[in-house]
Amino acid sequence: MRKRLIMSIGFLFLATIVAFVITVISYPSANHAEELATVKILEGAWHYDKNPDNDYSPYILEVTVGTTVTWINEDPVPHTVTTKDKMLNSPYLYKGDSFSYTFTEADEYNYFCSPHPWMKGIVIVRAN
Repeated sequence: MRKRLIMSIGFLFLATIVAFVITVISYPSANHAEELATVKILEGAWHYDKNPDNDYSPYILEVTVGTTVTWINEDPVPHTVTTKDKMLNSPYLYKGDSFSYTFTEADEYNYFCSPHPWMKGIVIVRAN
């Protein structure tokens, strides 16, 4: 009986150690954490006023490769996030809707709103 108890405790201890090691190995380190950024489509952005800071905020966003950018529409008017080559081509975003994209290549990405082409923004993606 005592031998069984010792073996059970030993097995439980070993299982705990194995679970701990698996957790530590599979947990992403701080160096591999996904980077996130947000761009707001401001209320009233559809009004043409020649000031790009009133449309997408920030107007110019700088990130590193691997960053996921999320655009959130705060305007009651629907908008899109679109590049000329359609690499970015969100559906219509209604108030409260969002669109996300993970940038995998360093470059400068100029985007606009399809129904309001004067609304423009820039994402500058730098290598890590």
